[in-house]
Amino acid sequence: ALPPGGPFTQRGGERYDVVQGTSKVFGSGSLHRFTVELEAGVTDDGPAFAAAVEKTLSDPHSWGRGGRASFQRIDTGVPDFRVTLTSSLTVRKLCGYDLPYETSCYNGDLARVVINDARWVRGAVAYQGDLARYRVYVINHEVGHALGHAHLQCPRNGALAPVMMQQTLGVTTPGVGTCKPNPYPFP
Repeated sequence: ALPPGGPFTQRGGERYDVVQGTSKVFGSGSLHRFTVELEAGVTDDGPAFAAAVEKTLSDPHSWGRGGRASFQRIDTGVPDFRVTLTSSLTVRKLCGYDLPYETSCYNGDLARVVINDARWVRGAVAYQGDLARYRVYVINHEVGHALGHAHLQCPRNGALAPVMMQQTLGVTTPGVGTCKPNPYPFP
């Protein structure tokens, strides 16, 4: 379920505007260039969203740890993937709506990490109101798909949830137990 909270954009313009700005290369592995974009009509602060994406991907607990990958934000040219803050109804078009829940996704055909504005504004029940940690999780999870990682389950009761677990939907795996929310690939 979507936690209670502030208003979010339900319908956008289905056009994506690049948030201007670039970064140095962070990390030391294979380079992945990305843009940060806002769907037209999404009212969130684009530069703040872009800063959150950069901070998450440059964190030593993220995908670049130990030379596994490096990242660079660009605002011109062809990126390897796009990180886009998107309205709820557009997310349904880009991600599907098989489960009637607000989710985010990675659309490989478009090389687009799709972050649902509803989740960006309200987070997920598993994170118990810790919106900052949830935002780190959703960026790392969906970028993980862009890097080719599949979903995982809770490995054992009481463990940290793998970042590739669908923590937006919960942190319990039937027959295994409940994990603790975790926003990082390498905590």
